[in-house]
Amino acid sequence: MDGQYENINAWIAARLRACREQKKVPISRMAVLTGKSAMSITNIERGQIKVSMEMALRYSRVLDVPLSQIIGEKEQELSPRLVTVLSALPPDKLEMLADAIPLLYPEYYPEQQ
Repeated sequence: MDGQYENINAWIAARLRACREQKKVPISRMAVLTGKSAMSITNIERGQIKVSMEMALRYSRVLDVPLSQIIGEKEQELSPRLVTVLSALPPDKLEMLADAIPLLYPEYYPEQQ
């Protein structure tokens, strides 16, 4: 990960914004397509709201980009198996998984210690 980002959430938020801008989708349209308000989209992309796995998947689907482009540094970082598993999980299970990961790997989440 690039050293300019203080934490994972800020890094992913920046990736969400970059993908949206690359596809030339205005915030107002992204709000409609994701079911969130324009203010929520703005706050998510600024890193002011924690990016859930569900939201990352919504961006992936709406923008037609691989999830690995949003949450991985390179396309090859996420195995196809992992993408398949994450894509198949219902939103509530994705939230549970997202909440469990910092507990399993606290060394990657120093702000939560």
